[in-house]
Amino acid sequence: GWNVVLLDPNARGAYNGMDVTSKSLDHVALKGPLYVLAHSAAGGYLVRYMMDNNSLVNQISGLVFTDSTHNIQWTREDLCLNDFLQSSICLYIRNCAERPTDTFANHRDKKAGEVAEGDVHWCRRFGGIKTVWAGTI
Repeated sequence: GWNVVLLDPNARGAYNGMDVTSKSLDHVALKGPLYVLAHSAAGGYLVRYMMDNNSLVNQISGLVFTDSTHNIQWTREDLCLNDFLQSSICLYIRNCAERPTDTFANHRDKKAGEVAEGDVHWCRRFGGIKTVWAGTI
């Protein structure tokens, strides 16, 4: 069977996100692979959690970030986590109009799953994680 985690750090309000994430992940009892979907702030909280709980890295078989708020620079002193976040286990699904400088005209032809090449700013923030377009506007 699959173990799937869909984190919602805002379940108890915006100011309790890390507490909600920690309590949720502290109670994950696994018998089999763990698959995680982390949208927006959940991505940032998940990476922060893994910085203090490296054992979770070994339990994750698939991790998908969607419009995540995390930053690969947070993990520059933790090579294991840094490598994990850029490994083939992880995927970033990018919204077509994620940044204010992105316009619909620049990305309207992007198909869901099409590889999204990152600029220098993207690569500095997210590293070498495989990134694809969401195909949404």
